[in-house]
Amino acid sequence: MEVWTVISGIVVLLPATFSVDGLGTTYKGTIQVNTVTCSFAEYKNKDGRGPRGLRLSSCTSNKTLDCTYYGENPHNCKAYKPEQQKSIKKYYSALAESAMNNGDPCTLSSITENICDLSYLCYDGSCKENHPKEEL
Repeated sequence: MEVWTVISGIVVLLPATFSVDGLGTTYKGTIQVNTVTCSFAEYKNKDGRGPRGLRLSSCTSNKTLDCTYYGENPHNCKAYKPEQQKSIKKYYSALAESAMNNGDPCTLSSITENICDLSYLCYDGSCKENHPKEEL
């Protein structure tokens, strides 16, 4: 899958691969922004209900980078359609793109995707280390 975006009039290609685990419940993939590639995965409760989030890890720029953004429930958004793989791919790719922060991953205190316009706060990892507790 390829994700296209426009930044200040420049089209940037963000290659992304995508898979679903053996249970068909956790969405995983990789994304590249500039020269940095990271793995990402859906982050959710064990029972699969409630809020969702995104975990970004194993980045080529720094293998120890690992961050989780969490807290929103996209199920109330009509564009998020769990029964349609294409919608889910698009949703988590948009979250991953936001977490990549133009090639500087895990540095934002929150991320926002442009499909349902939900914001996810830094929950754990490198993103938390970069911001004072008052910001989070």
